[in-house]
Amino acid sequence: MQEERFKRYNMEVHNELSKKIEVLKSRGMSQNAISNKMGISSAALSSYLSGAYPNPETIEFKIKTFLERNEREQEKLEINYVQIKATPFIVQAINSCQRDKDFAVIVGYTGTSKTWTIKKKYLPENPSAIYIKCNKSAVGQLLRMIAGTLKIDIKGNSSSLYEKIIASVKNKDYVLIVDEADYLNERCLQMLRNISDDGNIGIALVGLPRLVETITKQEQDYQQLLRRVGTYLDLRTIGKYDMSDAEKIVKDCFPEAKKEIIEKYYFTSRGCIGTLTKLIEKSFEIAKNNNRVNVEIEDIERSKEVILRTIIM
Repeated sequence: MQEERFKRYNMEVHNELSKKIEVLKSRGMSQNAISNKMGISSAALSSYLSGAYPNPETIEFKIKTFLERNEREQEKLEINYVQIKATPFIVQAINSCQRDKDFAVIVGYTGTSKTWTIKKKYLPENPSAIYIKCNKSAVGQLLRMIAGTLKIDIKGNSSSLYEKIIASVKNKDYVLIVDEADYLNERCLQMLRNISDDGNIGIALVGLPRLVETITKQEQDYQQLLRRVGTYLDLRTIGKYDMSDAEKIVKDCFPEAKKEIIEKYYFTSRGCIGTLTKLIEKSFEIAKNNNRVNVEIEDIERSKEVILRTIIM
């Protein structure tokens, strides 16, 4: 009976794919999550694995594509967070606004480790932090982003969403971190002020220096927000990451890295930590593809060629 079910299958291919899927399950990935990443339904994957799928070749391509992509992800170099010059200042600013239930404004140019520090350092150590990354959104979109992060039902109009958010955060010692806040319009900033007031919650606005220009406008609404800013951190006064910061990050990834490799990474990244991490990841991949353990200067050069930001910066 089992042979009848599998008669349309190439059993060598089926067995190989099934084993790899079982490995993923053993690592804690659910079948539903696996099928979603494959772009098929959980029922279709179950049908294939059990030998009941009518045309296995039509689904095997998606399964193979996902598994190959997943294997590449597993081979990707994991860059750990390393404390750099700006770290304690960013952490202290967010902690202060959480404690005092007011606003912190953290600004700096691209590459000053704002997002990197928040995502890699602050969020893992602070489960009470709510993080959203903004765009040029309307108030309704902003509320849905906050509600989604809080795992609140996002159905309903802006008024009902607002009430749900306030009920969820009020007096619970949360801190809301709004990244790329320089994109927020006047109504969104006003909404955040209301959330801080009604929810008794600290809010950290993080973005480019133009955020300060927006907040310090003379209109009455902005003056009300400005009076609630308890902490202002301008990372331009601290400076971009320097050679010592780059050395810490590179050495954490490649303990045996020589001075010329560190310098090459630093100068190629042009003062941007995001670019540095991309260069490290890409150069590691290039070295590995060439069966080398250690990254060489030529690998960094080749990485530079495929990272657009190093060309246009």
